[in-house]
Amino acid sequence: METEVRRSLRVRSSNDGFKRSTCSQKGCLGCSASPPALSMKAIQKIGESICMITPATLSKEALKKKAKERRPIGTKKNPKKPALHVKGKGKKKIEDVQDEDDEE
Repeated sequence: METEVRRSLRVRSSNDGFKRSTCSQKGCLGCSASPPALSMKAIQKIGESICMITPATLSKEALKKKAKERRPIGTKKNPKKPALHVKGKGKKKIEDVQDEDDEE
């Protein structure tokens, strides 16, 4: 039944092509809840007591500082080095083989 409703032209035009919202109320607590505002002292106290972070790391300047760049978690893989061509190994050239036969 859900697939038929989504494909209906009437419903598609009323929702601008998007699926219907799962929440029936606009101001419900689950959708409109905002996180509590924590003071700088509360963040420092929680960090020192629960997380065992040094106070120097939790200074006001360090907490307000924005991250330069987000990087993926993990270590970087070293790029593969290009294969070196080793001379002197492998099959002899056809010309070298013919020259050896002529000398005999």
